[in-house]
Amino acid sequence: MGSDLKDDVTKAVRAGDIAKVKELSVSGYSVNEADIYGDYPLTAACHSGDDLKRVQLQMVKLLLESGADIAVKDNYGRSPLMNAAKEGHLKLVPILLAAGADPNQEGRYEGLPPQTALTEAVEEGTKSHAEVVRLLLVAGADPNFKTGRRGDVSVLMEAVCRASAAAIEALIGAGAQVNHVAWSGTALTIAIDENRPEIFSVLLKHGADPNLRMPETVARPELAGKTAIEYAREKKAKKFLAILQPETQSQSNAAGSPSVAQSWDRIKQGLKVLKPELLESFNKGASAKEVQELEKATGQKLPEAFKKFYEIANGQREAVELVPEQYSLMPIEQIITEWQSWRSLVDKGEFSDMESSPDGGIRSDWWHAGWIPFLSDGGGDSLCIDMSPTNGGKVGQIITMCHDDRGRTLVADSFESWLAELADAIDAQALSLSR
Repeated sequence: MGSDLKDDVTKAVRAGDIAKVKELSVSGYSVNEADIYGDYPLTAACHSGDDLKRVQLQMVKLLLESGADIAVKDNYGRSPLMNAAKEGHLKLVPILLAAGADPNQEGRYEGLPPQTALTEAVEEGTKSHAEVVRLLLVAGADPNFKTGRRGDVSVLMEAVCRASAAAIEALIGAGAQVNHVAWSGTALTIAIDENRPEIFSVLLKHGADPNLRMPETVARPELAGKTAIEYAREKKAKKFLAILQPETQSQSNAAGSPSVAQSWDRIKQGLKVLKPELLESFNKGASAKEVQELEKATGQKLPEAFKKFYEIANGQREAVELVPEQYSLMPIEQIITEWQSWRSLVDKGEFSDMESSPDGGIRSDWWHAGWIPFLSDGGGDSLCIDMSPTNGGKVGQIITMCHDDRGRTLVADSFESWLAELADAIDAQALSLSR
């Protein structure tokens, strides 16, 4: 069949001529051949202009009924679903998904970064695009898909540039990691670059950490070694600094937990009644230099609440159980030693064939460098600050680490919450003893 004839179906699709497409398909013309431009009838139907939307659904249904391949890619590397997502075609996307379109099918154009239907949908900020994002996520689209020339830019970062707040909320609700770091920064720094304070606020509400420090090796020198707060200050981004002000000055965490100082006061009062000798076991506070050494040794920017607490008490002098836990608080020096010991075992491949059985939001590694121990039972088990959660987890959550057990349990969603719960437990025991 000559190329001029081969192109007839696609030409009829572009013209919105349903009768002609039906006639050609019945006559034996293939609906799965590309035209001279590398476009297919189905991909063409899914990116037709606004003037053809009235016949588009009928056209796509006809092509699918005629055996059109749902997975073909046009000359831009886009599948029918990717084209429909890019156009924000809210009625068309469910039809394609129901026909078997893969929401995670990748495409690329002439060596450009890979894209999916989800990355195409977040390029615009309309209501229909936000709903398409939601539909794709429900269908199983990966909310943490990575693109970009270095392959480390998350779809959430792409969304921060132009997508609506509703699309951002949908991505985060599906498990998109708000604190992912790429060569270009984080979602927060991108929001600053794109002058999108409303998106910046949404990210903060969902746990984005403005105190997360970029690695020195980040490709953008203006971001290297900086936090989002420092970056906003350097850029004199007043709208963002105004949003950050209550974030940086608040004594309570986002969930409303008491401040570190408030919880510590309650702990002290309770221990005076319950175990005065335990209260005496706490060391004086760590210096700023000691805290910095811990962050440098582990490569982690630790939660502000944790650092504030260690400025009050740098662990305990003896392995005295911290009522009512079966652990003692480790001094910074011991934390570093413990962390390095585990890191050495990992580097030697000791756990290469071992996986844990964690609660949701916790990695399945046997041990991970993002787990910073701070309570120890003296026998290899500890409570850790989890700085590298997986989907559904929260940076800074508190988890258990058992050296000979696969269980990894979520204890609290933050250090503040854990400390407040400890204060509650000590209060309860002290009250029971005083009756």
